[in-house]
Amino acid sequence: MKTKIYQQDDKEWRHLLWYDNNLCQSIRQITEYIHAYAENRICKEELTGATKVLCTQIDEIVKKGKYEQLSEHSGSLSKSGCWHTSVANMLTWFNVKLKNKISNPKIVLKAFQESFLCTLTGYVENPCVDPLSIISKGKVQLVKYRDFGPKGINKKNIEFNALLSTTSHNNTCAIVNVGSHEFEGNSNSHYVLVTNKNSDGYKIQDPGWKDKVSLFDSYKKYYQVSVYQLFSDKK
Repeated sequence: MKTKIYQQDDKEWRHLLWYDNNLCQSIRQITEYIHAYAENRICKEELTGATKVLCTQIDEIVKKGKYEQLSEHSGSLSKSGCWHTSVANMLTWFNVKLKNKISNPKIVLKAFQESFLCTLTGYVENPCVDPLSIISKGKVQLVKYRDFGPKGINKKNIEFNALLSTTSHNNTCAIVNVGSHEFEGNSNSHYVLVTNKNSDGYKIQDPGWKDKVSLFDSYKKYYQVSVYQLFSDKK
């Protein structure tokens, strides 16, 4: 397995945006007003106003000629791209390339965007969609998922350890949320890649801190875990 570890603040991709909060809010408002109008014939003026705001935002993007991308932006890989970077680390660990290109965070983000899984309004939140299976053409697939809720659990949780134990196989990794639950208000989610078990517990690749290499030593609470498997027979 490959040992290259990508960091989300690398200057090559730290400024790239995986979502824009302003666009997210505008589209969310439009969606709410559309439902309100369709069901009760209300919020017609609000819908028109929200649509104009979104059009103005799009016009500004077009006039600039290119989208302004800053590493300080809340939607940049540097600030909130830990999940995307962990995906890149996992694909690299499995030696899986995307369109014959090394799966660094920049290539991974582009693959999600081209598959309409990650746009400036965020990525698809659909339990029936496995984004990694789509961009890897079935080579890497989600095989197990567990949500431990907003309070999280500690390292003694039996189910959590059972999921992590699958990483003892060379064709299996896990991405774990060690920050806070992603659907909680003011969420500070942080995702790390669990590659295999060692004498200290479980070895991780942390996209935010190079010096954090042990899951149990570095983090005490765990909120969500996704287990992925490499299917080498996929072409």
